Amino acid sequence: MTESRSPALTAYEEVSVLRNKHAGVIHGDQAASTADLRAILTDLDAGLVQLSTPLNHDLAEGNVYLRFRRVNFLTDKIIVLDRLEDHVGEALANRGSSIFRAVAPPGSA
Repeated sequence: MTESRSPALTAYEEVSVLRNKHAGVIHGDQAASTADLRAILTDLDAGLVQLSTPLNHDLAEGNVYLRFRRVNFLTDKIIVLDRLEDHVGEALANRGSSIFRAVAPPGSA
């Protein structure tokens, strides 16, 4: 008998690869060049795009882990931008209230 996985958990695991491979740089002391940090931003943006698909958005409504994965990606992006010495306030302003929309109850944003 094969073990079936929920579509939400599968989506969570697929998108997490883009974040987890950079954990040493984002949350650890691993050194990274400016080019490395830019590549990490590219992966984080790709993850945010995946999370924004209609299917993943719908799946996130029923799975708290997938729903809050967006917040993880946005937080990581802020950390990387800070390491690049980009203006974090500007980055947040450009994102609008994405973090708050990501965690707001349905119909409130």
